[in-house]
Amino acid sequence: MKAIKATLSAVFVCLSLLFTGCFDSSSSGGSSGGADNETTKIVVIGDSIGTGFGVATGFPVFLRGMTGVEVINNSARSRRTGTGIGLASSLIAQHSPSHLVVLLGTNDAIAGDVDGAISNLQTIANIAKDAGVTAVIGTLPIIPRSAEENARAGAISSGIRGLSNANIAAGIRSEVGSDNFADDVHPNNDGQTIIAMNFAESL
Repeated sequence: MKAIKATLSAVFVCLSLLFTGCFDSSSSGGSSGGADNETTKIVVIGDSIGTGFGVATGFPVFLRGMTGVEVINNSARSRRTGTGIGLASSLIAQHSPSHLVVLLGTNDAIAGDVDGAISNLQTIANIAKDAGVTAVIGTLPIIPRSAEENARAGAISSGIRGLSNANIAAGIRSEVGSDNFADDVHPNNDGQTIIAMNFAESL
């Protein structure tokens, strides 16, 4: 465990330095978007995984530490992708973020709505693009409690990998393992860290 924590700490430092370099306006050429740490802002739209559900620290907190930029966390229990459509428009208008990070679809998988989830996430990506915001959409963690729910989460994740107008944090599905959960749906701190790392690498 100590070795794992040391490795994660080293990764945090590397990611922080990498992100600072990417968004340092004083560096030669700057980033393609011309942003820096003072102007970059991340808005997160998530469900109870993003809140931590009282069993862990939500990944947006770790994302803030990794990137060193402002992260506004708008995550809520039981949220589905359909709700995310309206939130994307309103939060972009309210906060003028540079990046919109989205981790939604687990509740759609539980409810059995695979096609609707994929369509809704594509709509969110399109809204962000039209507003000049970079959408970063994550694949879904596994759902350990139910093979059927997990299969639907896998199908939604496959659809997420094919979305246009978005960066995809594809590793969440494969890298958050069954030992990274605090209960049968919600990741523990190690799982939340893995989610944050995937988003940080996809920004």
